[in-house]
Amino acid sequence: MTIRLNSLGPLKINTTVLPIVSGSLALGTVQEPSEHSGQLFPTLQLIRGQIPQLTAQIPFRAAYDLIGFTALDVTACEIYYARYTDADDAGAQGIKSTGTDHTYFDLATDAGALAVITGVSVAQDGLLLADIQVTFRAPDATTHPLVKNTDGTLPTLSTQPVIHTMGPVQLQGTVYDGIQDWSLDLAQVVEPVRTDGDLYPTTVLYRGGTPSFSVTTNNIQDTLANLDLIGETAASSIFYARQHDTTTGIVVGGATAISMTVARGVITYDTVDAAQQDLASAPLTITPVAAPATADTHPVVVSTGATAP
Repeated sequence: MTIRLNSLGPLKINTTVLPIVSGSLALGTVQEPSEHSGQLFPTLQLIRGQIPQLTAQIPFRAAYDLIGFTALDVTACEIYYARYTDADDAGAQGIKSTGTDHTYFDLATDAGALAVITGVSVAQDGLLLADIQVTFRAPDATTHPLVKNTDGTLPTLSTQPVIHTMGPVQLQGTVYDGIQDWSLDLAQVVEPVRTDGDLYPTTVLYRGGTPSFSVTTNNIQDTLANLDLIGETAASSIFYARQHDTTTGIVVGGATAISMTVARGVITYDTVDAAQQDLASAPLTITPVAAPATADTHPVVVSTGATAP
C-alpha cells in the first residue's frame, strides 16, 4: 500500500506568500457525548459545529509588514502541505513533488477571516518570530469556511525573507546588560460569534489586547539596584532585534534593526530565581499602556529601520 506523505508548505494570506516556520490548523469541533438514564456509556456523540482557526510561527518582519499589531481582514487564505513523491510517481521517490498534487485548504466562496499577531519572541542565538492567529468566518450558518483540495501548486517566495535575532534592551533610557531573551505577549482578544444554532461563526470580532513584555536577565546586580521593589515607570523602554544580511547571513548594523518602543507603562519583577550551579535571574515584566487620548492606538510603537545601540 502506498502511503501519501506531506510536510510543511507555504502560507498565503490575501496576496502575500509568507515564510512559515511551523503551523497548526485546528478545526475546533464543538462536541459532547450524549449520556442519560443512568447509562454507563454514551450512545451518541453530538457535533454542535466548528470554530476553525490557524496558528503559525513566522519571521517577525514578514508577519508585521502584513498584519501589524491590530487586526487584518483576510479575504483569501491558502494553507499548503507539500507532498512527497512515492511509488505511484514516475522518477525519484521521497522528494518534494513539483506537480499540481499538493494538499491545501483555502476559503470557501464569500468566507473570510481575521488575522492577528498574538506574540513575539526571541532568545540569544534565536530568531525573532511572530505567532499569528487566523480565525475563520463562514459565508452562512451551514457552509464550512474552508475548502480542502489535493491539486495545488506550491506558491513561491519572491525574495529572501528578512530575518532578525536578539538585540539589546533599553529600560528607562538605560541599556541593560545580561539579557538572555525577551518576548511580547499581545494578549489579543478575537471573538468568533455563533448564534441561532449556527454550525460555524459568521462574524469574528476584534476587541484589542493587553500587551506585556517579559525579559530574562542574568544581571540581577544592576537590575535590583535600578528598579524599586514596587515597580517603576516604563518610559523610554525599547526592545531591539538585529537584522541578518539577506545575502551573507551576518548580523549587520546601521538602520536595519527592529525596535519596539514603550512610551508609557510600568516595569515590575515578581521573583528573583537561583539554583545550585546556575546563574541567578530576575524575570521582568514591562506592561505598556496607551495614552487616554489615543486609546485606540497600539501602545507599542514598532520601527523596522532602527539603529540598535
